[in-house]
Amino acid sequence: QHVFHLYQFVEIVVKSRFISVIRDNQ
Repeated sequence: QHVFHLYQFVEIVVKSRFISVIRDNQ
């Protein structure tokens, strides 16, 4: 089952984008 691994990858990508958005807003 690679579902958990895929979930971790998506979570990392989402966090990275979220951090980028926060930096752009500051």
